[in-house]
Amino acid sequence: MRAIDASAGEPLSLLQMANRAGLGRFHFLRAFRAVTGTTPHRYLVAARLRRAARLLLTTALPITDVAMEAGFNDLSNFIRTFHRAAGRPPRAFRLRGAAARASALRLG
Repeated sequence: MRAIDASAGEPLSLLQMANRAGLGRFHFLRAFRAVTGTTPHRYLVAARLRRAARLLLTTALPITDVAMEAGFNDLSNFIRTFHRAAGRPPRAFRLRGAAARASALRLG
C-alpha cells in the first residue's frame, strides 16, 4: 500500500505492483483484496484522488496539471471521478477549501 501511495502519480499495472510485492499477478490480487478489502486498482484510484485533493488544497496548479500530477491521463475522467468521490468537482473543492482556510484564519 505504501508503494502504491508513493507511486500513485505514475502509470502502474497489476503486474508492476505484483512484481514489487514479489508475487504473481493473481496471487497478489487475491492477497491484496483479502488484506485491504479492495482491489489494487481501486486502491490506486483512491490514492490518486487523495493526491489530487492535497494538490488542490496546497497549490495553485491548474486543474489539468493537478490531474496529470495525480496520475490521471484524461481530464474529463479525472473531473468525473473526483466529483463522484468528493461530492463536488475539483474547482469547487478547491474554492471551498480556500474559504474554510480563510474562515479558520479569521477565527484564530
